[in-house]
Amino acid sequence: MLLDNWQHENYSMIKHVTNGGTSKIFLIELKDNTRAILKVAKDPVFINNKQLDNEASLLKKLNHPAIPTLIDYLSVDEYKAIVMTLMEGRNLKHVIDVKDYRYNWQETLYIGKQLAGIIKYFHRQEPEIVIRDIKPSNVVIDKKLTVKLVDFGTSSDDTSIIHNKAFGTVGFAAPEQFENGVVDKRSDIFALGATLYYLLSNGGNIYTESRLFDGGYTPGKFKEFIYKCTKSTMDQRYQTIDEVISALENINETSWEKIKRYFNSKS
Repeated sequence: MLLDNWQHENYSMIKHVTNGGTSKIFLIELKDNTRAILKVAKDPVFINNKQLDNEASLLKKLNHPAIPTLIDYLSVDEYKAIVMTLMEGRNLKHVIDVKDYRYNWQETLYIGKQLAGIIKYFHRQEPEIVIRDIKPSNVVIDKKLTVKLVDFGTSSDDTSIIHNKAFGTVGFAAPEQFENGVVDKRSDIFALGATLYYLLSNGGNIYTESRLFDGGYTPGKFKEFIYKCTKSTMDQRYQTIDEVISALENINETSWEKIKRYFNSKS
């Protein structure tokens, strides 16, 4: 599928940006000169089109500054496609693997709090939505460390489904996503922990036995938080995103604020 010379009455092609697992991403321009994203299925097969159908359906009913807004849902020849707002910044995988930037624990904590807030928005929908594909390449961050989340093709508001095939990204998807069983909001909590571990370990994989934090000092409370998020057994993790947010706030208090109070008392 070549879209270099693609023409549409409402959009003009700027460039191809990247390829995902089941889609291709293009930067386009709207009539008002606003830049946006065109996401096109790689192949006109059922699974690819179904994921775009699913993402379009979700984005249509959601409204949050940290996720894209659906602009249009269309077909490019026989390929399904969606047009959505551009999330400015770089994804975390690019920042770590290509730019070779290393986040300290305070930056990672700030990122984690924002991600938890986004996850809470999904989990509070009626019915609740499980994102199911939180990972560094789907987390966009700008120079001010403002976080956005993208790619919701596999997200689901039906947590009663028993899955009979593996789905998700190795290293970030919870164990139950590779086994037969019900996937629920605790799977997103695992993925959050795995993503934060990736930042604190210079691109490490939470499934490795060593689980080393190589990015410099990390408070023990933060390590314990990540270990609990990523327990292989769902019942041993934090059970709700509110518990996660409370634990993240506690890390901030017991680590950074406590240190500041100590030195202030000595001055």
